[in-house]
Amino acid sequence: MPRAKSTTTQAKSATTKPKGKQPTVTIESLTKLGAKRLAALLFEAADKDPALAKFLRVELLKSDPEALAREIDKQIASLKRARGFVDWRKIRELAKTLEALRASIAGPLIEADATLGIERLLAFLALGDTTAGRADDSNGLLKPIFTDACTDFASAIGALHPDLQFQWASLGYAMVDADGYGLLDALPGAIISRLANPALTALRQSLTEKYEALPPEDPDQRRYDYRPTFLLTSLAAIADAQGDVDAFIAAHMRKSPRLRDDAGIAIRLMRAGRAQEAFDHLNTVDPSNILRMTPIEDARIDVLDALGRKDDAQAERWRAFERRLSTEPLRAYLKRLPDFDADEKLEQALAFAARQELSRALVFMLEWPALREAGALVRARSRELNGDLYHIYTPAAEALEAKDPLAATLLRRAMIDFTLERARSSRYEHAARHLVECGAIAGQVTDWQGVPDHDAYLAKLRAAHSRKTGFWTRVMERGGDI
Repeated sequence: MPRAKSTTTQAKSATTKPKGKQPTVTIESLTKLGAKRLAALLFEAADKDPALAKFLRVELLKSDPEALAREIDKQIASLKRARGFVDWRKIRELAKTLEALRASIAGPLIEADATLGIERLLAFLALGDTTAGRADDSNGLLKPIFTDACTDFASAIGALHPDLQFQWASLGYAMVDADGYGLLDALPGAIISRLANPALTALRQSLTEKYEALPPEDPDQRRYDYRPTFLLTSLAAIADAQGDVDAFIAAHMRKSPRLRDDAGIAIRLMRAGRAQEAFDHLNTVDPSNILRMTPIEDARIDVLDALGRKDDAQAERWRAFERRLSTEPLRAYLKRLPDFDADEKLEQALAFAARQELSRALVFMLEWPALREAGALVRARSRELNGDLYHIYTPAAEALEAKDPLAATLLRRAMIDFTLERARSSRYEHAARHLVECGAIAGQVTDWQGVPDHDAYLAKLRAAHSRKTGFWTRVMERGGDI
């Protein structure tokens, strides 16, 4: 029988007022506070938040571009002088400061005075190297800010006269040459995409002269010199922007075979109505570099189609499927077959996949999707399961749970066994979840096919890993049986 509430509790209940509806912060609701009250609140907040204080100073200076530029110069100079190391705990604060500074240049200053704004964007981009050199940016917070600044700079110079475009583009390229951390990787492409044709031609001539002035490459040099490749990549991008296929090819053919874009060369030749040249070029490519074969295979298929060699293109699609165990070439292959033939060939493809390395085969079947075949694969080859492949097995178990609960259970058991046998305590939480999930679907398994049922498996775990209290505690917290 429940106890009666105490007199004190009753008194509190009688006197406690229900909470009113919390106000929603909107422009309209804030307007009701009045300008003076809002100004006081902002002043108080800015006193505690340096980034907000800088933002407000920028807002106050919008009507005076030169004064705004001076304020931005002070902020840039302060960041440039900074020498203290910024660890991972403070990197968000630094990123917030940089983003506010970038936005104040790309927005108010550029709008008020393009030249002043472009000059400050260059100065901002120059901060990249010194900033990255003194910060632990393992979360990658800084690069997106500088990538946006690259876009801002390119957009700003793209609105200028072509003569001015080239001058500013050259200064931008000098920034990239001094970039030691890859923060400005997006700048060359952003610049090229926004320059008018006369500026592109001038930049092309300038970069060609720089390339030709480089000293001959020394094969014994231990340190890799990125400048030739960087200049040739830029020249190829300019040729692309100007629609000059031969110049694109010439730039890439000056690169080492390992670095040139052979697939890109073939695609551009094909688009220019030169499919036979494209095919001939692809036949010169060394097939030993597996990393480059996927785009080359795709280009070869497109070129064969353009040449009207449909059967050869189909044969290439099938070979690409077998090499990659990928759904894309197989879908393209089956799409070109009559329905009956496509069904038969799909069965052949699934049988081929089932004979390949287990994790590759499982990924392929899940992506297709062929869940029935994936479940059968797991059950037939359960001894090969590698519980360390949680990034594959976790989503696979979720996908198979409804159609093949035994296969889902085997995948989860593999991950549990791996975690406990190797005492991977960082994975105990996941292993506990997997065990509870196994228990939840155990009743759906109608035939264990010689595999211990859930109770037997649980008893085995208790006997082998009774001392791993961290794991069992997590199982109990999830409501699992122990």
